[in-house]
Amino acid sequence: MGGFDSTATGISKETGINKDRKCTDFLCLLVFLAFVASLFACAFYGIKHGDPKRMIAPYDGDGNFCGLDNTATGGKNMEDYSKLYFTTLQPTATSDITKSIFRSAVCAKSCPDTNDVIECVSTYYHDCVAG
Repeated sequence: MGGFDSTATGISKETGINKDRKCTDFLCLLVFLAFVASLFACAFYGIKHGDPKRMIAPYDGDGNFCGLDNTATGGKNMEDYSKLYFTTLQPTATSDITKSIFRSAVCAKSCPDTNDVIECVSTYYHDCVAG
């Protein structure tokens, strides 16, 4: 009464564990392994034929990646300018906040201290003082 129902075949009366088990998700396992293999193949292809440094490099208001040579894509050579400096964090009233803040960004050689003149590369939106 209120005990274990052992009418199903292959189930142990003592433990309740089905002793007659088999793999039922083999097809799903194959699909999952094919998916994981395709992820690795895409990552390998991207690393071999792309430039993974561009994924983490900051970029200025013109879209030039700081610290990288952008001449192949029509940009400027920024290899000596690896830091990103925001000239202003105040958004303009007529544009999107994110766009206006990132348009003020310039690639600089080093991070400035208070009242320092920074050496940076001029963009379409901001002129730099040559240092």
